[in-house]
Amino acid sequence: MRWLAVVLVLVPACGVGVEQYREGPPASDLAIRLVADDAHPAETTLPRVGTEEPIAIAGGTIVDAAQIEHVRLLDAAEGQRVIVLVLRDEGRDRLREATTDATGRRLAIVAGGHVIAAPTVRNALTESEAYVSVPAEHLEAAFTSMIAR
Repeated sequence: MRWLAVVLVLVPACGVGVEQYREGPPASDLAIRLVADDAHPAETTLPRVGTEEPIAIAGGTIVDAAQIEHVRLLDAAEGQRVIVLVLRDEGRDRLREATTDATGRRLAIVAGGHVIAAPTVRNALTESEAYVSVPAEHLEAAFTSMIAR
């Protein structure tokens, strides 16, 4: 009977801290590109989602939709929400190659004619999951533009 009491105490706690998510296949125009700089001229300018701030995008694509397995909107236990790009092996390898010597450069995650996020590269990105931070008020719109409809 003593073990039963312990199990009953632990079972309700198991649901706490569980991450939940929604996911979908990538939109056909979802891509990871580089933000233009002095050494890499702009090919186009796109507005940032939610703010419409124009961001100059360099030519070429690092990772395109075919190299992304799916896009996930993750609701973490702590109340944080983040978009995760789950990359296929080719996408992971291309992102690693592009960011190995790109410390200080900015990436542009683009979809739906907008820049979803433009993080600065701190070190080579080598994982199969790329976490995309978007302000909470723009998260749903960003996720919707990043998945195929």
